[in-house]
Amino acid sequence: YFFLFISLLCLLAAAVVSISLAMIFTVLNSYPVQSYLLEIILTAAAGLFFLPVFKLFTYHIGLFRSRQTTNEDLKGTY
Repeated sequence: YFFLFISLLCLLAAAVVSISLAMIFTVLNSYPVQSYLLEIILTAAAGLFFLPVFKLFTYHIGLFRSRQTTNEDLKGTY
């Protein structure tokens, strides 16, 4: 269940960042920057949240491929 949770969380964070970037680039030339500065800040925060979640996701993919649990990987037992 944890792997599914991390997978869906990673997809959600990627969707939020990409949709926010698309919205920012759509209104980029139409309005002054001050009118959508909050969206830029929130997109940056969502992007910073996405990076560690994606790293955790790739770590667990590696564990899944090697058929190990997190405990086995950390202790070095197989």
